[in-house]
Amino acid sequence: MGIEGMVIVRFVVNTDGSIQDIELVRTIGGGCDELAMEVIQNSPNWNPGKIGGRTVRSRMTMPIRFRLN
Repeated sequence: MGIEGMVIVRFVVNTDGSIQDIELVRTIGGGCDELAMEVIQNSPNWNPGKIGGRTVRSRMTMPIRFRLN
């Protein structure tokens, strides 16, 4: 029997596009939680948020679906 479900990861995108404060909101176990965090940690810089043309820090919540047989 495989693992299936969604891990939800929350993190902050800084004004330079770097990522920090990564946390798990929903977990499913089986190594998927750690893998989801690793994917976010190792991702290239993101485009930072903007308000009124000004770059700002923003909090993101990302669902990552797993289906392992």
